[in-house]
Amino acid sequence: MRTSKPCSTISYNTGEFLQRKLDDLCRRNLIDFYAFIEHLPEEDEEKKHKHLYLFPSKLIDTNQIRDELKEFDPNNPTKPLGCLPFQSSKFADWYLYIVHDTAYLTSKGQARKYHYTDDDIIASDNDFFNELRHTIDWSKINILGQVVQAAESGISFAEYIKSSPVGLLGVRSAQFIFEQVQKGADFNRSGRYTHTPIDEDGLIND
Repeated sequence: MRTSKPCSTISYNTGEFLQRKLDDLCRRNLIDFYAFIEHLPEEDEEKKHKHLYLFPSKLIDTNQIRDELKEFDPNNPTKPLGCLPFQSSKFADWYLYIVHDTAYLTSKGQARKYHYTDDDIIASDNDFFNELRHTIDWSKINILGQVVQAAESGISFAEYIKSSPVGLLGVRSAQFIFEQVQKGADFNRSGRYTHTPIDEDGLIND
């Protein structure tokens, strides 16, 4: 894929190798910024993996980046460690997914066993990372959190609507989230086989 837009992938590299290679890509002005986090395997996964986010400095060929991230694996000399194909990605969706934000996952009809914090994220520039976090529309997430909290309290959805009315266009989303929380599923990918949810239209779809 040739792109100059932010993109993300799943990496199976070792942390030391990945950071060293990404720092080198920054020095060569191929990328402006990177951030990644290591995830423990969930119940439908076999091994640890890293979620990687890049800001290209210019038009790049992500296949070239994948080639540069090939890492010799002494346990399997014929198959190097590396990453999956890159995908275009919005920072808000990437970030909320990689920390496994409960309200965000619930809005997608999903849940995860493990949850993470900013301390688990390695970024090339912490100041820029914080600026990116500030671009997230937290009002949407806070509303989701209120719905989750109400559902966990045991009240009915009708009672929640009466006490905390939501906009007409948000009723269906709120009800879906409410019902998912009250089902109490411990783990769910909502029928997906990929890691990071891709949502081109925003955090909540009505």
